[in-house]
Amino acid sequence: MFEFLHSLPLPNFDGAPPEALNLWAWYHLVCSAGCVLWIAAYVAFAVKAERDKAPAVPTIAMCLNFAWELTYNALPNFNAWWPALNLGWLALDCVLMWQLLRFGPAMQRHELLAKTMRWWVPALVLLAAWGQLSFVITYRDRLALVDAFFINLVMSALFLWTFFERPRQRGLSLVGAWLKLLGTLGTAIGAHVFLPLMNPEIERWSYLTFLCVTILLLDSVYIALLHNARRARRSRVDARPRARAAGSS
Repeated sequence: MFEFLHSLPLPNFDGAPPEALNLWAWYHLVCSAGCVLWIAAYVAFAVKAERDKAPAVPTIAMCLNFAWELTYNALPNFNAWWPALNLGWLALDCVLMWQLLRFGPAMQRHELLAKTMRWWVPALVLLAAWGQLSFVITYRDRLALVDAFFINLVMSALFLWTFFERPRQRGLSLVGAWLKLLGTLGTAIGAHVFLPLMNPEIERWSYLTFLCVTILLLDSVYIALLHNARRARRSRVDARPRARAAGSS
C-alpha cells in the first residue's frame, strides 16, 4: 500500500526554510508534547471502553481517525519522530477499532446496521482514506495537519452528540476528554507557527484558526457536561443512604 502512496504527487518540503524543519524549535516541541497527550487520551479511551463495554470514540470519527493514521507514515516527512508517534497512535487505534467492532453492534438502534457493522466500518475507513489523500494532494496539505484538525472538529462535535445519545454516558471518558483538549491545544499552538513557515505561499491561516478555536470550544462544553453528569450521579448515590435512613426513622 505504501509503495502505491509513494507514487502519488504528495506534497514534500522543497522550498521550506530551515527554521520550519528544525525539530528542536520550541513550536515543534510544543506540537510533539500535544501528540504525546493524544496518545495518553487514546489509552484513557481504551480503558473506559473496556470498563463500560461500549465504544469510546464515535463511529464516524473513529473511521476518519483510523484512515488518517493508516496513511500518515506514507506522507513525506522531515523527521522520524512524528511517524514514530503516529505508530503509537495507530497501535492504540487498532485497539479502539477492535472495541468498536466488539461493542458497537449492541449500541446500534437499527438491526441491519448492527448485523453489517463489520462490513460497513472498513468500507468507511477506505472511503475516508481516499478522501483524505485527495485533500492532501489537491490542497498541498503538508503533513496532512489541516486535514487532521478537521477530523478533530468532527470528533468533538460527535462526542457532544454521543453524550446526549447514550444513557449514563457509557464509554465516554472524562480523563480522555481533558487529554484530548490539552493535546489539541499543544498541536494548535505549534501548527500556527510552523505551518506558515512551511507554506509561505499561503498568506492567511484563518481556516486553521477557525478549526482550532471551534474544537477547543466544543471540547470545553463537552468536558463541562461530563463533569455535571458525574456530579449528578454522585449526588444521587449520596442521597440514597439519607433516604433509607429517613424512611427507617
